Amino acid sequence: MSKEKPYIVDETKELVFYYKPPGLYTTATKSTHSLEHYIKQSFSTALPESGLLSRLDLWTSGGVLAAKSEKTYSNFKKLQKEGYLKKEYLAVVLGHFKKEGIVKTLIAARYRRSKKVKAFSLDELRKVKKTYRSAQRAEAQYNFIDYNKKLNLSLIEVILSKGRRHQIRAQLQFLGHPLLGDELYGSSLPLKDLLPPLEEHYRYILHCKAVKAEHNSQKPPLFFYCPPSKILQKVLFETFKNFKK
Repeated sequence: MSKEKPYIVDETKELVFYYKPPGLYTTATKSTHSLEHYIKQSFSTALPESGLLSRLDLWTSGGVLAAKSEKTYSNFKKLQKEGYLKKEYLAVVLGHFKKEGIVKTLIAARYRRSKKVKAFSLDELRKVKKTYRSAQRAEAQYNFIDYNKKLNLSLIEVILSKGRRHQIRAQLQFLGHPLLGDELYGSSLPLKDLLPPLEEHYRYILHCKAVKAEHNSQKPPLFFYCPPSKILQKVLFETFKNFKK
């Protein structure tokens, strides 16, 4: 579980932007270790899921936006549904990533509570419907940042709006560049083999660095930035010359 604690990165009259460390659940489970539990313990709120407007996987780190009022919660849920609430990620993947651009796939799960989802090309819809419970269209922008030839690792940026469960992880496996250390989605190497200083804190490197809302109802556009943890920044600086905080 997480060795870090969540904290407030930024705040406005309507919104709070939290840092969620790796190893901490976003929403409440049977365990008390979650960002939602932290919010309930620290602030009084009766909003659904303590006003949280997005989720990050257990071992994904970074910024999570939360509303302070029912009106703001409702407004931003609508923006999210319409694709105006965008999230930007940093990711460390295996291999030399050369597949920049917008990636469109299907994301499907065999069962409602499947541990894993799978990405398919859009023309496989008929095939997917025969063996999978559901299939949703998923789109994301993938940008190359840097490549470490010695370690055969790439640092990339991922931008998405209507995120699906495990979308980035599944799409990266589909593209042939799984997250380093993400064994569930095809990584052949554990994190400790190539980036040992991060072993105690991370299982894989996927960090939500920013959340922004670009819509006529938001003037000026909202932008929240969440820097990586100090240990992650240090390793990224040492590994990728083009990494910038």
